[in-house]
Amino acid sequence: QNKSDEIEVKYPSVHVAPLQNNDLLEDFFSPVARDGASMREIQIRVLKGLSMLSNGWPEIFAEAAHTLAFETLEHATRADHIDSDRYLIKSTYYNLFSGEYSNKKT
Repeated sequence: QNKSDEIEVKYPSVHVAPLQNNDLLEDFFSPVARDGASMREIQIRVLKGLSMLSNGWPEIFAEAAHTLAFETLEHATRADHIDSDRYLIKSTYYNLFSGEYSNKKT
């Protein structure tokens, strides 16, 4: 039985598009990764947050999380980090996202 069959509809004329998992992650993580690109602490926390979602609910979030993690790495790579920070961000990315959904662009 579908869960929507169990829900009482109060406003039958109001329709909302279903939420997409990749939109949920992108709406939250993309601005943080972009605006925090110059701060290694933010980039690392974004990568760890995406990794937790990907590992905790792989069937729901893995693909979107891996895509956003790669974009986070790109933002960090373009930022003006010192070499040790750049290495730390890259190693965090590769340690957390070297699995099935990883992009092979780097």
